[in-house]
Amino acid sequence: MPCSCRLCNDAVGKTCEHIDEVKHPSCLQFNRSADYVIERGSGRELSQKEAIELNDLIEEAGLLHIWANNSGLTSLKVSCHCCRDCCMNYVPIDMKKLDIGIIWEKSRYQAFTDEETCSGCQVCVVRCQFDAIEMVKVAGAKKLKARVIAEKCFGCGRACWGARNRRWG
Repeated sequence: MPCSCRLCNDAVGKTCEHIDEVKHPSCLQFNRSADYVIERGSGRELSQKEAIELNDLIEEAGLLHIWANNSGLTSLKVSCHCCRDCCMNYVPIDMKKLDIGIIWEKSRYQAFTDEETCSGCQVCVVRCQFDAIEMVKVAGAKKLKARVIAEKCFGCGRACWGARNRRWG
């Protein structure tokens, strides 16, 4: 189904910089939540192939996958795919210039970059929703290389994913 955050922003003329939500609805609902949105006509069921294709598009757009993060991993109902310019959690925090840590829990995962494979393109810097990547001078390298700022990293897994797959990073 379409992301309500992006649709609300779009309604007031603030189109998402990352994905066209009308063309590519990116909010995934599961279990009873999926049944509900399908029943009321605000969403549709996806085949496994369609879900994988949508996930690939979400990855290419640099959106952040959001799941319930609690000790029991209970209530799996929705997978949001957020960006800092639309998300109803991010936007008010940024407007008030507060630390995202007041509403976001860090995962046990720590992102990393590979200085040997980093091309210095800086796409990862732009895509990191937590401002946790900086470009640094590395001995023997002509270009700056990406490095994760551990204190800022929330462990989303996005930073180094592309370096291994040559998409970005």
